[in-house]
Amino acid sequence: MCLLEQALAPPTVRDLIIQVPLGHSADASVFLVRQAAPSPALLRLKVWRRAAPAGFLEAVAELARILDDLAEPEVVPPLTACLDAIGRPVVLSAFRQGLPMLHAVQSGALEPAVAMILLDSLASTLGRCHAVDVAHGSVVPGNVMTSPDGAAAFLVDFGLGPPLQGTSEGSAAGDVAGVAALASAVRATRV
Repeated sequence: MCLLEQALAPPTVRDLIIQVPLGHSADASVFLVRQAAPSPALLRLKVWRRAAPAGFLEAVAELARILDDLAEPEVVPPLTACLDAIGRPVVLSAFRQGLPMLHAVQSGALEPAVAMILLDSLASTLGRCHAVDVAHGSVVPGNVMTSPDGAAAFLVDFGLGPPLQGTSEGSAAGDVAGVAALASAVRATRV
């Protein structure tokens, strides 16, 4: 059974239809999936390649509850999580069409000055999250997206790093450093 077949085995994700792969890394693969019922929706399915630590599902459920309460439009919270047939994490979140911010800047689709304004807004959002002891935990170029029109930015995989590492908290300092590193990369981009 392949990684994707195992990911679709649990009842919470069994009725999803794979549309296209969105990307992969050494640690995980991401797919665009369609949910047919109870109402049609496009979702983002992320499947990790290593076993989940103890307490993963509970940590993601708590994270989803906190992020729901915050209702930050720049944060894409997890909708549900489960473990595949051999204990690897599978997480569903809403799908938002977009491009990684750094790629958008490097390709000329987004002006660096606009990217910096969007990064300032994301930094403010992260500050509000940090105030309730929730951190993203992995502010890297692939997790910072911009809308197709470049008018908004959002964060994917929010807070999933700590539960995958078996910890309950991400690092606010790590988030700040991630935003600073991305801002530096944007400033260094020559279009």
